[in-house]
Amino acid sequence: MTREKCLEVLDRYERFLSPLGPKKKDREMVNHILFKMIPKMDAMLVLPSQEDIEKFMRWLGFIQGVLWQRGWFTLEELKEHNRS
Repeated sequence: MTREKCLEVLDRYERFLSPLGPKKKDREMVNHILFKMIPKMDAMLVLPSQEDIEKFMRWLGFIQGVLWQRGWFTLEELKEHNRS
């Protein structure tokens, strides 16, 4: 994935998750992704090393796993998000 595509996917998930934050059931998980992970992932892409890119992709996989587990996106939809 290109840097631009990575930023696009993060933006998509941030916009999707932002309205979900207030729901008590998902609040802790959503807040962790929105306020801990996504800002750090943005920073990983500023001047990324190979280590940063690998870490970014692991974290993206974690977020996508959560989105799939909660039933918010199908596996096919998540794969499509990563395609150019």
